[in-house]
Amino acid sequence: QRRADQRARGSRRRVRVLLIRHGESEANLQAGQIVGGRDVATPLSATGEEQARLLGERLLRDGLRVDAVYASHAVRARKTADIACAAAAIRQRVRIEPRLVEFSQGSLERRWRAEVYAAGGPVLRGIAAHSLFYRPPGRSPDGDLGESQWDVERRMRSFIEAELLSGEGG
Repeated sequence: QRRADQRARGSRRRVRVLLIRHGESEANLQAGQIVGGRDVATPLSATGEEQARLLGERLLRDGLRVDAVYASHAVRARKTADIACAAAAIRQRVRIEPRLVEFSQGSLERRWRAEVYAAGGPVLRGIAAHSLFYRPPGRSPDGDLGESQWDVERRMRSFIEAELLSGEGG
């Protein structure tokens, strides 16, 4: 498999990917609570909107050439992309891509961090035992199963291979 991957890399086009996190959201202001990535309705705070504008100004100042802009379907991600692109004079429309949404923390979402990450508790024991394969239990309030870091890596890899490396996206 490894050799096949190496041969495939040689035939792929080169891309430069910038991964940009959304600006501060209203949920980020609830520092002690785990909100999770599947709360897609959470808007940007006023500070988050300013951060997005400043990002766009930086991209414009740096003269970055952009071929495509993708954002998840989360309101905070779409708004960050829209504001930054406007400030950077990027004319491409923002492409909405659900595979880019933050990971689902299952039934841990909207619970208090101190409770979830209690010393010696089941979550920290699960992380210690399973590392990047630890999957939070249950479903999020939006109905999504908890995802491990491995699940998210596979989801991101499918996006990058299909949209960015195949030559058909971007």
